[in-house]
Amino acid sequence: MADIRERLGHEVLIIQGVMDEALRAQGFADPLAQLNLTEPEVVSSAHQLYRIAGADCAITNTAGATSARLAPAGLAGEVAAINEQGVRLAREEEYPHVLARVTPCGVAVEAGSGACAIVERPAGAAGADAPAAPRDASLEGQGWQQGFAVAVEQYAEQIAALASAAPDAILLTGFTSADDALAACLASRRVTALPVLASMTVAAGDAVTDEAALAEALVTLARAGVDAVGCDGLAPGTSATVLADVRARVALPLFALPLVTPPAADSLRLPRGRAHDQVADRFAAQCLDLVRAGACAVGSSGGSTPAATGALYAEVGGVALDEGDAE
Repeated sequence: MADIRERLGHEVLIIQGVMDEALRAQGFADPLAQLNLTEPEVVSSAHQLYRIAGADCAITNTAGATSARLAPAGLAGEVAAINEQGVRLAREEEYPHVLARVTPCGVAVEAGSGACAIVERPAGAAGADAPAAPRDASLEGQGWQQGFAVAVEQYAEQIAALASAAPDAILLTGFTSADDALAACLASRRVTALPVLASMTVAAGDAVTDEAALAEALVTLARAGVDAVGCDGLAPGTSATVLADVRARVALPLFALPLVTPPAADSLRLPRGRAHDQVADRFAAQCLDLVRAGACAVGSSGGSTPAATGALYAEVGGVALDEGDAE
């Protein structure tokens, strides 16, 4: 199978829907990553349904699988086993590509502390002439604060475990702090040569609170040596607006994992299948704007379902992109 970097920017890849809410709907509680060990058949079944629906890229069930996040459940010692098994379960369903998911590690990082993760080379951002800090600058003796250094170690432990099971790329999702995401980028560079796809979202009261700030944060991530940048957890239209802004400033492949809105109250009178099919079809149609905005890989989050993935595949899956569409 071709390196995912060879496909990004040349055709629209369909990413498996994030399955957190579906697992919780079945009665499972956080940390959901422990299901890789305790209920592997449930995780495998979810992967299988998305693959049948047409997804090119699996997303591993490894959100929150850092020692800091797993410790309250007494699972800090299972970081390696949980992450490695997460990759194996996705790989068993014969996806062309497996994206190993990493989410915020649970350690607060200080504002501005991610500057040491910026690489020296330009990332293709027009007008991005701010001086870059040295690549992989040492955290020792450089005044970097403790939270950032601890976060780097948390991510390094998880990403090393994921990389040992040979996924196709590392996928960063759910980040609302650019400094936190930069800690994960720095950790990735230290422990693996795998491609990194980095996305962020917005959250009220957190470091990134609006679309303009999100676009600026993604431009910053593009200077951290990642292979693609994107957004997650936003409505398709909002995601398209953010990506269009970033596309004008960054010469990297773009991707999105937009929200699937649950069926409206007035549609609940329809049979369950028809209501969800209507949502899936509407979602897929909205995602056409994401491709027009430059997205070369699209998935779903929130109320994601295999039906939404199937509709997305039918709408934009495999569409060939002109070279300029990914820039």
